[in-house]
Amino acid sequence: MKKPLLLIIVIIQFLPPLFAQEVEEKKKNRKAFSMLRAEENYRFLGDEALEEQEFWDPIKFIPFNTSKSIYLTLGGEFRPRFEYFKNNLWGEAENSDIAFYSQRLAAHASLSVSHYLRFYGELYHGMLSKTEKEYTQDDALDLFQGFVEFKFPIKEQNLLSLRLGRQELSFGSSRLVGIREGPNLRRSFDAGRLIYSTNKIRVEGFLASEVHVNPEEGAFNNRRNEDMEFAGIYGRVDHNGKIPGHTEIYFYHFNIEQAAFSDAEGKENRQTIGLRRWGQIGRSFVFNTELMYQMGSLEDKSINAWALELDYHWLIHNRRNLKSLGLKLDYVSGDRNAGDNQLQTFNPLFNNPAYFGLLGNLAPMNLIDIHPSVLWEFNENIEFILDWDIYWRASKEDGLYAPPRFLSREGQEAQARFIGHQAGFELSYAINRHLNWKTEVSYFMTGDFIKETGEHKNIFHLATTFSYKF
Repeated sequence: MKKPLLLIIVIIQFLPPLFAQEVEEKKKNRKAFSMLRAEENYRFLGDEALEEQEFWDPIKFIPFNTSKSIYLTLGGEFRPRFEYFKNNLWGEAENSDIAFYSQRLAAHASLSVSHYLRFYGELYHGMLSKTEKEYTQDDALDLFQGFVEFKFPIKEQNLLSLRLGRQELSFGSSRLVGIREGPNLRRSFDAGRLIYSTNKIRVEGFLASEVHVNPEEGAFNNRRNEDMEFAGIYGRVDHNGKIPGHTEIYFYHFNIEQAAFSDAEGKENRQTIGLRRWGQIGRSFVFNTELMYQMGSLEDKSINAWALELDYHWLIHNRRNLKSLGLKLDYVSGDRNAGDNQLQTFNPLFNNPAYFGLLGNLAPMNLIDIHPSVLWEFNENIEFILDWDIYWRASKEDGLYAPPRFLSREGQEAQARFIGHQAGFELSYAINRHLNWKTEVSYFMTGDFIKETGEHKNIFHLATTFSYKF
């Protein structure tokens, strides 16, 4: 096994460089770290003519040969957070008033062996000061990502990549498949991915299984969920001005041995077809429209569910600090008739549990929401967002769900649709390229449905987060 691998490494040293413009693009984007750290490329630091240097540059590009085609990149993150809940879960939680501290420590290494072969590994540690262990927050130490990537240039600007191993998956707007950035521990998969990309098109096929985090004592004890299958194909087209914006289309297959909804539980076999259009028209109008349809079965019931997201922003250019006005609308189907052989409850699959903010009490299932927002920028580093979210149940026959996909309140006996209001603001300060500070405040005012079905105290939540990346 070792000899063939060594032979491959030797051969690819004589292959021509991939795309010079790829390096130039990375130079332009040096100010921002990628949300997906595995996508960062520091090959440009091998340019001896590069005058600008940062403190961490010596570990971002460590060459091992004279041509600098073999190099190592190191990096990481430290993210401490303080949170306070008043009346968590509307007062139903055992400790509904609680303050706690959490932290994320991450360290990664990327070894590039020419332009065509790369090895990537990332370790995660998550700590929560609460007594109860939480799988999205607690993990002593584990392999978060560990994959090998092969790149096959087909012709100029056309590239075929193969990634095998533990890795993050994030597609499009992350409406269904995204990173779990809100809590300490992000989501990863044991997966194989085949990616074809040009300067206009990206097509990706994958077969994956979510990694189950074991929060109990001990390190390196996370394993893939053997009861789950996740596969699909995702495509994106970037139009050349003929049609405004970008188009995405995808198909996902999801299978799990045990799932539970208000009116059904058992083995779930679900397929999702999605279409997304997003971009900008003129100087001011930013649009994002996504339509999703789901079919399949859950035990003896047929699945017939759908969701629609409309997310629009108007950019303001003639005001000093006021930068945009936004309006987001969601319709996410719920089960219409309890006891029949149909299930209309939408499954959000692997979206971020902080989809409606760090308060994290609602999942996008059986839900209608209207969400206006206003953005101010006091300078290029400080911004302030004020928003207001209003929620209803889409169907009176279905209940209320909490992230990731848990039924939190039965709804078949309740008559009210209105769930409540959630007011919030977010203040973020990019102190420099490496250090960011963000404070988020939410206040949930309960509506008639919450009052009909149990404890119904208003919720207050405060979170302040620092993040240092290198």
